[in-house]
Amino acid sequence: MIMLMVAFAPFVSDAAGLVKCKDPNGICTFGDIMPTISGIINWVIIIAVSISAIMFAYAGFLYMTAQGDLGQMKKGRDIFKNVVIGFVIMLSAWLIVTLVLNTLINEGNIPIIRRFFPA
Repeated sequence: MIMLMVAFAPFVSDAAGLVKCKDPNGICTFGDIMPTISGIINWVIIIAVSISAIMFAYAGFLYMTAQGDLGQMKKGRDIFKNVVIGFVIMLSAWLIVTLVLNTLINEGNIPIIRRFFPA
């Protein structure tokens, strides 16, 4: 545990260049921070999708190996249901955050809307 803390200390303390400032003097603005937040959110979504896939596989394994045990079948169904609900909530939150970030970054020019509904 201590080795991990030592290894990741530069990333935590200095952000390791996480925010890319466009100003040559290194002064960050709101517009510089928003792409960083968007990148972090996208990274979290990738991790959540991976965990969801693992949980789907686990629920399927429980359901398929139940051999008529109603308790285990119910446990598998409950895991499926909870993963689907969590996945829908996660994607809904991502859509809301993406729309807000795109609005803040591009001042009303929302590329995700234009991708689905071209003018």
